[in-house]
Amino acid sequence: ESLTAEEQRLSNIIKTKEVSAYLKDNNIHSVYVGKKQTNGVLTDKLSLVFVVSEKRPINDLKGSTPIPKTILSALTDVRVAKIAEMLGDNGCNDCNGPYPCTGHSHASTPTMTNIYGGVGIYYNSGGTYGFTAIATDAIGNEHIVGVTNNHVLGQYSSPGICGSQTQPTGTVYPVKPVGNSFGKIDNNPIGTAWKNARTTATNNKVDVGIMHLNENFANTITYGLSTGPYEWITEQEFNSVPIGTQIYKSGARTGIVTKFAEITAKTSSLNVKLGCNQIVGFIDCITVHGTNTKHKNDNGYRIASNGDSGSPIFLLINGKLKLLGLLFAGSCEGFNDNPSDQYNPDRIENYAIVCKIWNIAAYYQTNYSITLSPYTDWKKLTETDSCVNITFPNVAPLQDKTLNYTNTSVTTIQTHNIFSTC
Repeated sequence: ESLTAEEQRLSNIIKTKEVSAYLKDNNIHSVYVGKKQTNGVLTDKLSLVFVVSEKRPINDLKGSTPIPKTILSALTDVRVAKIAEMLGDNGCNDCNGPYPCTGHSHASTPTMTNIYGGVGIYYNSGGTYGFTAIATDAIGNEHIVGVTNNHVLGQYSSPGICGSQTQPTGTVYPVKPVGNSFGKIDNNPIGTAWKNARTTATNNKVDVGIMHLNENFANTITYGLSTGPYEWITEQEFNSVPIGTQIYKSGARTGIVTKFAEITAKTSSLNVKLGCNQIVGFIDCITVHGTNTKHKNDNGYRIASNGDSGSPIFLLINGKLKLLGLLFAGSCEGFNDNPSDQYNPDRIENYAIVCKIWNIAAYYQTNYSITLSPYTDWKKLTETDSCVNITFPNVAPLQDKTLNYTNTSVTTIQTHNIFSTC
C-alpha cells in the first residue's frame, strides 16, 4: 500500500517554496500534514497544520505573516505550541555527568555488562542509547556500532552552527540512576564516537551519530519493551500507517511509553532550537504527541524530556515491534504538566520529533559509503549473567519466542543484568 492521494498531494505541497517561506516567520515554527480541527474537535479532513508560538488576531499580527484558509488548494489549520528543542541533557559541571546528579562521587558505581536501547549514555551531554547496528564500510568491513543522536555525541555542525566543526572522537560512557537523576559511570566506557550526521542551517532530515561499540556490550534488547532483534520499518510500510497510530518508546529520562502517544504527522517541516539557542531547519520528520492529559502513567504526563534524545521509537506491525527511528527533539511543557488545567484544544504541547530510520540509513550510505543494517545477535543467557530481573510491561500481543513467554499484565523475565551487582 502507499500514501493516499491526498496525503501525497499535501506532502508535496509542504516542500514548495510557498509553504517553506512561512517558516521564516519567527512566530511560525512547524508545518505538517495532519487532521484539521474544527471547534476543538479533530476531523477526518487532512490539512496543512501550522504550529505557532501564539495565535494573534488579524488586526494585531505583530509583524507575523497571516496564514490563509487554503494554500495551493490545501486546507490549513493553526495550532499552538512551544518551538521544539533538542532533548539532550547538558550535564552538571560539578560531576561532569547528566544534570541533575547528586553526591558528585561515582567511584562506587557498578561495572556495566551490556548496553540496552533506552538506557542513559554520556558524551559531553546526556542522552539515550538508541539501538545497536552493523555498519559495513566501503571495503566491506563490518563494525558493531551504537546509534544515538548527533547532539548527544558532540553536535557535529557546519561552520556558523554551534557545536564541533570536526567529527567527535571521544569516549562514550553509560549512566546509572541516582535517585531520580543520573550519574556517569566512568569506570567502564562502552565505545568511542565515530561518524555523526552534520547539522546544517536548513533541510536536515536526521540528527544521528554512531559510535564504535565495545562488542562485549552489544545486545538487541530494548529496555522495558522486548528482547529483539527488531526489523526496521521500510518507507513503503510506513506509507500505509495511518495518522493516529500508537508508538512505543524507551528513554533514559521518562522511561517507557506504550500508551497515550501517537503519530500526529508523518511528514513535518520544522525549526528546532539547539542547545546554544540557534535555530536550524528540519524536513521529512515524524511528529508524535501525548493524547490524553487525564491519564497518568509511570512517567507522569510527559512522553519525553531532557535526556530522552536518542530514544528508539517503534511501531507494532502485524504483531511485531519494528524500529521506526530516533527521537531527537520536542516540547513537553504546557498544560500536560498540570492535568487540572482547563484543556485547550488549540495547544499541542507534549510532542516529540522523530527522524526516520530509512533517512538515517540513506544519510550514511550517501555521505560515508556506510551501509547500516540491524544487529541481530541476541546474547543467550548465562548462569552468571541472569541474576537480575527485568520487568517488561504489557505490550500485547507481543510474544518473545526466544524466551518463550507471552505478555500478560506484567511479565518478568531473567536476562542480562544492566549492572553486574551480583
